[in-house]
Amino acid sequence: MTTYDWHIACERGSNVMGAYQENDQRLPGVAEPSQLPPRVVYGYVRVVRGATERAAMLKGDLLEFCRNYGYMLGTVFIDWGLDDTSIARPGFSSLLDVCQLVGSNGVVVPAKTHLSTHEETLAVLTHQIQRTGVKLIAADEVTAHRYPLNAATPEDQDNAGTGGGAS
Repeated sequence: MTTYDWHIACERGSNVMGAYQENDQRLPGVAEPSQLPPRVVYGYVRVVRGATERAAMLKGDLLEFCRNYGYMLGTVFIDWGLDDTSIARPGFSSLLDVCQLVGSNGVVVPAKTHLSTHEETLAVLTHQIQRTGVKLIAADEVTAHRYPLNAATPEDQDNAGTGGGAS
């Protein structure tokens, strides 16, 4: 496409930058559009001091959650052995710093209890996250909403017709 063609297309209101027409036909001469940028989230967990296996398991759970829900997990920040009501947290402070970076989409926690089970502390920490402009995602709430405890999962439905139950 020449510069002249580009200006003519712009004057006519054409979107020649990788757009699809309404019937999903490719516009001639337009390269494949790039995929949307990944939704980058950062993880946070609070664990008992020395519980390295638990921390590794939680990091793996967050990674799996992010893969299943279309997020890209940047890193997981960990605070070790902090009291539930503690506001000064080194890992959490670092988390807040990266949340202010361009492209940060959210904070993912296995459950809000990783922030705190104390209502006032939870409110303060949640507010600090929201002030950075990102959202807080509690993995347990998202998955519970998708598959309530008493509902069958897709795997349960697949196994329902296999004859494995009592007659």
